[in-house]
Amino acid sequence: NRSNNKRPLMVIMCFGANDASCDGQHVPIDHFRRYLSALVARLWRRWPGLPVLLVTCPPLCDWKYAQFCLQSRGAPATRC
Repeated sequence: NRSNNKRPLMVIMCFGANDASCDGQHVPIDHFRRYLSALVARLWRRWPGLPVLLVTCPPLCDWKYAQFCLQSRGAPATRC
């Protein structure tokens, strides 16, 4: 809202939910990088030095995540 010019203490941006879905929704990585960079740059233009925390979502397909962990790390999936 442009009428509220108060500077936020921090912006927390959650992203990747569509990419984590099991039904194949995704954005090509080069577009994703460009869009994410543009969003952060827009925030920093408005509020220079603003802390921006980028947060990914946890995996939604437990069996795919478990499979990935076994194949990539040779270890079972763990949750915190």
